[in-house]
Amino acid sequence: MTTEDAMRIAREDEFLREVFGDAEATPFVECLRARLAEGARSYGDASFSRAASDLLREMQQELVDVVGWMFVLFAGPLDPASASEAELSAKRAVVRERLARVARASRVQFAHIEAMRGVALDAEFIAGVRAALRASQAAITDGDRIAQIAEVAERYELEAEGVAWEGHEEW
Repeated sequence: MTTEDAMRIAREDEFLREVFGDAEATPFVECLRARLAEGARSYGDASFSRAASDLLREMQQELVDVVGWMFVLFAGPLDPASASEAELSAKRAVVRERLARVARASRVQFAHIEAMRGVALDAEFIAGVRAALRASQAAITDGDRIAQIAEVAERYELEAEGVAWEGHEEW
């Protein structure tokens, strides 16, 4: 195990304890760890440099995808060959009820993520404005320097021609 892997796992453990109260190996946690490890192998740390609003939008898209797959299960056949029509009907009712519950929870999660995305967009906007102000200030400073350099260059050019400029008439 590399140092980067150990650091990633430590961050995962911290996240799992914060979110779920522990980092115990449950089927969900094991699947999550496997996905995070695969993502680290495939993408490295690229996601950590993405804007928060982009990551939140990605989360929303994943929630919509999950509910889309639920629709396929909800509307599609559930047909184990060995089940009777009555058993299938009962199983279909249970599956549909559970899918509907998860879909409604996904809608609520989508709304929470949208609220977080609004905060992230506001923060990104403010950071962008601050960066633009710093760049403008630097440009103004650079503009002042350029003007000073141009003035000095003009003075040297005039001096080379033997012409005096303001404040140095005795040349």
